[in-house]
Amino acid sequence: MNRESIKNSLTKIWDFSKKNIKWILVVACLVLGILMFKQCDTISKYKKEKFRLENNMLAMNDTLKNYKDKDGLNTATMRALQLRLDELADSLKLEKGKEPITILQYVAGMHDTIWASVKIMHDTMYIEDIWSDSGILSISDSAVFGKSSRFLNVSVPYGVNCNTGKLQTEGDAMIDLNQDIWIDSYIYKDKKGYTWMDLKSDYPSIKFRNGTAIAISNPKNDYKNRKQFGLGLGLQVGYGVAFPDHSVKLSPYIGLGISLNWNPRFLQF
Repeated sequence: MNRESIKNSLTKIWDFSKKNIKWILVVACLVLGILMFKQCDTISKYKKEKFRLENNMLAMNDTLKNYKDKDGLNTATMRALQLRLDELADSLKLEKGKEPITILQYVAGMHDTIWASVKIMHDTMYIEDIWSDSGILSISDSAVFGKSSRFLNVSVPYGVNCNTGKLQTEGDAMIDLNQDIWIDSYIYKDKKGYTWMDLKSDYPSIKFRNGTAIAISNPKNDYKNRKQFGLGLGLQVGYGVAFPDHSVKLSPYIGLGISLNWNPRFLQF
């Protein structure tokens, strides 16, 4: 290519640019606007990820703290992890179609001291020259603690030896313990966005030993949940194609009205 042809090409480009400077500036502004929004979106995602990692660092160094709440319930609280579904793939076996939302794991311990009267139920059958008396020692107790309850029944067979006059146990004791223990467990976010786990129970002797709480998110769902089509009333500000006087023109607009929109997910930012 000689110098003259290069000069002609540059002249044509310059003439085209002068003639369509408005549209070139419009396209440049649109590109810069998209890049700016993309950059803002990237910064926003970075800040969210930084906050999530900060939350998880605090959660991994936290332990369950037991206390009584204002209603007298045994309560335990600790920070909860915020993990993505793909981060659990190595440690959690996921079944197809069963995507967890939260995971709560904890150990609860109980130490009951029960005071109850003992009833003696004499047997009317005696074995001559072996037992002077026989029967069952019976212990029973029941209690209700709001939504929790406890029932205890103990039976111990006994006999009094004819020769020694001493009480001896015969056979195995039967201990029947039936407990209904109400536990309320949930994960929540505080005003700053940190996640916490709370455990509550009205059973008086319960104590929460340790636990793990995980709030799970799936980034793929955020993309799938983006709306592509909708009808709405709102304030619109933008730049687009208009059709004044049966001609096509690009122009800025500000308006309030009802609009029917279709916005593909891959074009959203």
